[in-house]
Amino acid sequence: EAIRRTGRQQVIIAGTGFELCATLPALSSVAESYDTSVVFDASGRFEPLPMTAITRLSQAGVVLVNAGPLILEMMADNTHPSAREIYAALV
Repeated sequence: EAIRRTGRQQVIIAGTGFELCATLPALSSVAESYDTSVVFDASGRFEPLPMTAITRLSQAGVVLVNAGPLILEMMADNTHPSAREIYAALV
């Protein structure tokens, strides 16, 4: 309901545990017709490469992303007022 009230169609998710805390809300989000991304490297994991969860998300249409490129994509270009601070934080 909170997401619906924003009027936005894109949802970005990370969770303390990738396999449950990120995967389950992402699957629900896709089921509600949102464009959904899960930030893989910003989510905790019980196993180094949880292929079952990755496959399940991919098959459902969830996009798996890493935080650095996602942040730069959201920034749009280098004229963003906080570009220097953002680049410094990514290093």
